[in-house]
Amino acid sequence: MSRSRKDNLMTYQIVERLLTPNKFSRPKLPIRTMKGIVIHWVANPMTSAKNNRDFFESRKGGLKSYGSAHEIIDLDGSVYVCIPKNEIAYHVGSNLPYTTGVTQIYTSLTWDKLNTNSSRHTKPYPNNCTYGIETTHLDRDGRMTDATYDTLVERCADLCKEFKLNPMTDIYLHQEVVGWKDCHRWFVNHPLEWIKFKQKVQEISNEDEPMTKVEKEEFDKLKSIVEKQTSIITALHKTIKELQDKDIMKEVPDWSRQAVEAAERARLIDTPANGSYDFYRLLTILWRRGII
Repeated sequence: MSRSRKDNLMTYQIVERLLTPNKFSRPKLPIRTMKGIVIHWVANPMTSAKNNRDFFESRKGGLKSYGSAHEIIDLDGSVYVCIPKNEIAYHVGSNLPYTTGVTQIYTSLTWDKLNTNSSRHTKPYPNNCTYGIETTHLDRDGRMTDATYDTLVERCADLCKEFKLNPMTDIYLHQEVVGWKDCHRWFVNHPLEWIKFKQKVQEISNEDEPMTKVEKEEFDKLKSIVEKQTSIITALHKTIKELQDKDIMKEVPDWSRQAVEAAERARLIDTPANGSYDFYRLLTILWRRGII
């Protein structure tokens, strides 16, 4: 996924389709400080940015609850702007019940970094300090077109410059903010790709400025954590497969042979071998009870 970017100029098209001011998707409340960019997926494969923008617009009647984003990146890489940068979008709120000291509806990261309250004991409201980007995608895994991905990289780089944000620490997945959503699903399920994405944003936003020593140390630390997690997941998958393979019996056990033959005659099974212990045990019980 790569697209040339010459003379530090953007290569994506911006289409302004602002939502009608309304209580449910464009409240026209001001953003007084910008602390981060939050990445989402539309969770609706092969739909266009216009389709999803129109869905946000349809919420103005109040029948489809609250929700919106500042912009949506289309399958062709164009950017549909729905809400101005200086206004709140309803993209990363959480309506789960909250009780001080009992229920946590945002991650500790959100409480620490995306909290504009003077007291850290007051529930944060990250909508009032973040910019929301929705991306279209090809399938239920959240896989994006090359054009969508490339624009997302460039767009985040440009916004980080404009808002004076650090790409490695100030770009978040929706899941990283609320903790209970698999959004953006592609990056949630491919954590190394998320690290690579932010590194690409960093490279573009600081084309003439390499990472500082602190930024490099932070990036290497995060990369190490993700690589360890990936290694653990790979080992778990291997262990599960080994256990599954152990459960498979390549030959029909002698104690179940008559039951298997009876099941074959009754056309209940096509291939007698490679069944599990429980499979042969069930056939044997059915045969002994005269059911097959």
